[in-house]
Amino acid sequence: GSEMCKETALGPWTYRGVILEATGSGTSHGSIVEYKGEWYLFYHDCSISGRGNLRSICVDKLYYNPDGSIQLVKQTKGGIKK
Repeated sequence: GSEMCKETALGPWTYRGVILEATGSGTSHGSIVEYKGEWYLFYHDCSISGRGNLRSICVDKLYYNPDGSIQLVKQTKGGIKK
């Protein structure tokens, strides 16, 4: 018989490009979350401290292209607006 392929965090998936440019802190540790029907990217940067090892949490909204791919996230200083 045939087995169904289930997607997991480890794949299968296809690399489609960058969704977050460098944040200035050496790492970003991004996480995508759905909340009330909207999708957000949580990550960190060092914009407040100016030190790569003293990080601040950031959140910005995800936007999608018609083909379902994720657009490059615009990093904001103020985060999302209500």
